[in-house]
Amino acid sequence: MKTDMNDKNKVNFRRILLFAVGVFLVGSGVGMITKAGLGTSATTSFAYVLSFIFPPSLGTFAFSVNICMVIAQAVILYRHGQLRTAGSRIRLILQIPAAFLFSSSIDGVLRALKFVQFHAYWQQIAFLLLGCIVFGAGVAMEVTADVIVLPAEAVIKVISETYGHDFGTVKTIFDVTLCGLAILISYLYFGQIRGVREGTVITALIAGSISRFFLRLLKKIAEKNG
Repeated sequence: MKTDMNDKNKVNFRRILLFAVGVFLVGSGVGMITKAGLGTSATTSFAYVLSFIFPPSLGTFAFSVNICMVIAQAVILYRHGQLRTAGSRIRLILQIPAAFLFSSSIDGVLRALKFVQFHAYWQQIAFLLLGCIVFGAGVAMEVTADVIVLPAEAVIKVISETYGHDFGTVKTIFDVTLCGLAILISYLYFGQIRGVREGTVITALIAGSISRFFLRLLKKIAEKNG
C-alpha cells in the first residue's frame, strides 16, 4: 500500500513538473514571438498594446488579463452552480500561480533577449518560427500533464461547456475579440495598428500543428517508457 502511494506521488509530481515546464515554455515562446517584432500571439495581443501605452510590462498586463479571465470563469461557474465543490474552486485558484509563471516567463525572456537585434526581415521570421516551436512544445506538455490549464484556455472551455458551444468556435471568437480590441485601442491611441501583425496570423495558423506534433512525440516517449 505504501509503495503504491509513493508511486502515485511520483506520478503526480512528474505531471506537475511537466505542467510547470510547459507553462514556462508557453510564456517563453510568447516572449520570443513578441521579440521578433512582427506582432504577438492573439491571446496576448490586447495586453501587448496596453504595454505600449502604460508603464507596466507585457508580462504584468498579461497577468492582469489572465486574472480577469479567472474572474469571468468564477462568475459563470457560480451562476450555474458549478463552483460548489472544493475541487472546482481549487482548480480555479491554481490558475493564478500558473498565470503568474506564464507572465513572468514572458518578461524574463524579453529581458534576456534585450540584446538581440534583427537586421533583416528573414531573421525576424526565423525567430518567430523558433518561438512558435517553443510555444507549441509548451502547449503539448500542458495538455500531456493534464493538471490544469491556463486561464485563457480555461475560460474558453468553461464557456463552451456551460453554454453548449463548440470549443474551436469559441476559441476563434475569443481570439478575434482580443485582436479586435487590440486593434481598436491601438488605432484610437496611436492612429495606427500596433502589436497585431503578420506574426500574429502566422502563430495562429501553425501553433496548433506544432503542438499536435509534440503531443504525438510525447505520447510515443510515454509509451516507450511505460
